[in-house]
Amino acid sequence: MLLARIRQAQNRPEEARAIVDAMLSLALEIGDGAILSDARAFQAELALRQGRLAEASAWAAQSGSYRPIPLPYAFVPHDVQALILLAQDTPASRQQARELLSQMNDYFSAIHSTTIRIRVLALQAMLYSAEGDEPQALAALEQSITLAEPGGFLRLFVDLGTALQPLLRKLAHQGVAPAYIDEILAAFGPDEASPRVGQPLSTDPVPPPPGSTLLTHRELDVLQLLAARRTDKEIADALVISPRTVSSHIDHLGDKLGVRGRRAIVEAARVQGFLT
Repeated sequence: MLLARIRQAQNRPEEARAIVDAMLSLALEIGDGAILSDARAFQAELALRQGRLAEASAWAAQSGSYRPIPLPYAFVPHDVQALILLAQDTPASRQQARELLSQMNDYFSAIHSTTIRIRVLALQAMLYSAEGDEPQALAALEQSITLAEPGGFLRLFVDLGTALQPLLRKLAHQGVAPAYIDEILAAFGPDEASPRVGQPLSTDPVPPPPGSTLLTHRELDVLQLLAARRTDKEIADALVISPRTVSSHIDHLGDKLGVRGRRAIVEAARVQGFLT
């Protein structure tokens, strides 16, 4: 799924679709219902991002009612369902989205799944905005930003599309985490109008900050080990440096690549060509 998202972000939609098709074929071949269900949900997400709303809506109509999802879970199909319902932009689809997001917020609050709640709250902000309720939209997005800021998340917001940009600007103008919101807005790239129904969501890769195009040899070494999912101690042992130095290198990588967090650094490095 991550590779397909990267190919989509690189404006290689046919390759992204080929990867999803391979996922579906593998799931059918091994008879794994869970993987097949996830692959079909991700296929719908990709269809939405590529502007094929009718195809995405067909999956959403068959996806049924909300079911709590066990964790750990990197991909949440109900996020996709909510995005599709918002893209349909009808009173009925917005009502369905309201009910779905309310159930998700209750469930993921109860199990203290902060990362997923950040996205659910941002989706609720988009819903309230579509309904013309700006105070509720800003309140939901402020909750999302408050939860997200300590982790420095960027793609959680960018992947939802540029419809969030006006709300983010208003929050920053009100003094809510202005520096962090500036980072999120910068990650969207050049300003664009909010996507209309049926238009692809923005999936531009996170751009590197000015002057950050070069990584040192040591940073590249750390990056390769991060991509291999090594811990700080394992990286320190492999490179014969201290864990504190490893942490410093990771911070510098995040600054240069314009993201925060180990997985986000690896993804951005692949998108920007530092990893193959």
